[in-house]
Amino acid sequence: MDLGSLMNATVYGFSISEAMVLWKPLILFVIGVAIYSIFVFTFYRFLARKEIFKLKIHEYDIHKGLKKFLYVVKYIILFPFVVFFWFLVMSLLITIVTTAQNIENILFISVAFVSAVRIGAYYKEVLARDMAKLIPLALLALFLIDASFLTWENSLILINQLPSMWRILVYYLFFVIFLELVLRLITLGKHRVSKKAEKAPETPQQP
Repeated sequence: MDLGSLMNATVYGFSISEAMVLWKPLILFVIGVAIYSIFVFTFYRFLARKEIFKLKIHEYDIHKGLKKFLYVVKYIILFPFVVFFWFLVMSLLITIVTTAQNIENILFISVAFVSAVRIGAYYKEVLARDMAKLIPLALLALFLIDASFLTWENSLILINQLPSMWRILVYYLFFVIFLELVLRLITLGKHRVSKKAEKAPETPQQP
């Protein structure tokens, strides 16, 4: 029996060819949802970490000046650019679920949301993880309920308009850099205060 005959063969009214007609879109749908879920899982865990990169510069036996330079590279360049990348990803996700044509508003909402997640990461990473997965999971829920609600055209509009919005993107990038710097300085200040409090000698009690 050749493959064609096997595919068309029926057993109690069921056939492989009929099953494949139903299975093909199902398989593609399952793979798509799985890939997107893995992406969301990686996205929110990555963005919500206080320390995005595990670069333990203080453990290296190098010159103090070089250590300071590496700190600048890590916290002022690498961190903000990675956060900025996720800001662009978030903008694309928002355009898929909205019918708004004002791309500037979408970029504004995206940078505000990602910045709020970063603030949450410095406060409590658990809070930041819940925040970071909010929109991506809402998008997945909308897709599962009604795929026709999604508007891929808006994403294409955003991609096409990004080059003309380079000035706005640069301003938002500087904002992300400034925010990460402020959060880092606040963290260092709190760390130094706590260290001083631990080293402070206890005052003897008066008899």
